[in-house]
Amino acid sequence: MPAAVSDAGMPQATPFSFRRMLEAPVHSLAFGEKERVAALGADAWLDRGKGFEKMPKPPRATAEVGIYFGRDNQPRLMGFERTPGGETSVYLRWLKDAWQSGSSEIARLAGVQGPMYGVLGWADPEVVCKRGDQCIIKRVSGWKFVPALPSLPRVVLCNGQAWAFEQSQLWVLEKEGFRTVAGAPAFTRIGAVWGTSPQEVWVADAGRNVVQHYAGSTWSEQRSPIEGAHALWAPSPSEVWLAGDGGAARFDGKAWALVSGAPKGALVVAGRDANEVWIAGASGVWRGSKTAQ
Repeated sequence: MPAAVSDAGMPQATPFSFRRMLEAPVHSLAFGEKERVAALGADAWLDRGKGFEKMPKPPRATAEVGIYFGRDNQPRLMGFERTPGGETSVYLRWLKDAWQSGSSEIARLAGVQGPMYGVLGWADPEVVCKRGDQCIIKRVSGWKFVPALPSLPRVVLCNGQAWAFEQSQLWVLEKEGFRTVAGAPAFTRIGAVWGTSPQEVWVADAGRNVVQHYAGSTWSEQRSPIEGAHALWAPSPSEVWLAGDGGAARFDGKAWALVSGAPKGALVVAGRDANEVWIAGASGVWRGSKTAQ
């Protein structure tokens, strides 16, 4: 089916149909094994393959706390909350049908004051950091400790490579720790980052409403296909998703096109493969499936 053209001149892509799976605002979404999906908003939700069920209310579920799966295929909460006295770290695990402290999983960082950031999951590596102190880089083959950044970036794990970003700064995780990405454009306010490989990276600069693309050795810039980009995800270089306030757009390896039927107000876009994409945000959690063209 050929793409229709919108009044604004942006092609409208129509190969996906969306169905709402959860009607509650969420800011974080995670995939486990065996069809498990977890979502976090004011409450936490778990889908074991038969639909979302509300979990007991987490003691802390602020916008700075993300939900993840650990390697036991059970949910985790990690991040921080802002209090009058400063930021307080959050690291909880789902164990015996209750949210419990996960301090035993973060070694000496459990005793270090200050906020936490990073990314968890069943894929290597997990990254657990305390601001200004250390990061634990957890691999199945063993743990490594590297210096933490002095800020509170978001961290994403893309095909085994961790990236961190905050405001105008972009870092990549290497053997000795996070390194500023050399030669990158002057970003204003990074809204999202995704890399299909270290040589293929997308950055949504929400401050200027543009998308920056690194391919091999050079960066290129183009106008963002949507307003207010908050999330990027790509299972391959020819299947790149961008979501945010203005809905969602998809890059097919040649050009961006708006995705009809995708919800607006998105904070998360993610998936397991190119045939299934999930978008979450103000209107809940939506699952998109590829349709015949």
